[in-house]
Parts: sequence; C-alpha cells; structure tokens
Amino acid sequence: MAGATIGDNVKFHFVIKDKKGKIFDQSEEKEPEEIVLGEGSIPSGIEVSLVGMSEGDSKTVDLKPNMHFGPRVEDLVIDVEIGQFPDDLKLEKGAVLEYGLDDGTSELFTIASIGDEMVKLDGNHPLAGQDVTVDLKVLVVES
Repeated sequence: MAGATIGDNVKFHFVIKDKKGKIFDQSEEKEPEEIVLGEGSIPSGIEVSLVGMSEGDSKTVDLKPNMHFGPRVEDLVIDVEIGQFPDDLKLEKGAVLEYGLDDGTSELFTIASIGDEMVKLDGNHPLAGQDVTVDLKVLVVES
C-alpha cells in the first residue's frame, strides 16, 4: 500500500511533548486528528512527517521551532495595568484569556505574571521557541 500523499485525507493520533518529556497535547483521549495533507491546517513539521505514512504506521519525530509553533516573539509579551481587567475576573498565572488590542482585534494571551499594578500577558504559543517531540500513529489514509 502506498503511503499518504498531498491531497489525501489522513486520520491520526498524536502526542506532543516538550524536550523534558512533559506531554503538552495528545489526541488519544479524544477524537483523532483528521486533515487533508497539504492544506496547512496543522504545523508544517507534523504535516510533512505524515507524508509517506500508511495506515497502522507509527513514527516519532523531533521538530525545531520553525517546523511547529515558530520562534518566541518578545513583542507578543505585553504589560497591562491591572485596573483594565473587570473586577469580577479572577486573574491566575497560567490562565488563558482573550484580550482586546489597540487595533480593535483581540488575541489569546496566557497570564505570565501578576504584580500589584501590572499583569504580564504572553501571546506566544506555549511551545514557541522550543524543540518538541511528536509521536504519530496513522489510523486511516483515504485518497
């Protein structure tokens, strides 16, 4: 059986781990990921790794930041006055919230730290700038 090629529908399970082996995300306990190869709907390093794999194949790949969530961008870390948040919002380090930007858009940020007057928000993906290991197991390949 030929392996998956661009344009094929691929259903697979994944486990994404940081370099210390801590699991960041996995699909085993939820629905498998399902994509069309080549559409760019998942990080490029994972998509490229699926090319050539067949049903039942498993693979472990090590990915550099440019092949998954990109480099860490310090401009995405901002300080916000604590008074700009609603009084009823419980601010906790590590919590993810949507924050409105000056240009009228809003983005997801992780609360990096909370001071007496300022809250540091980080708009980077939690794995940005880090090497990751991804375990893949292909379940279905359909042309």
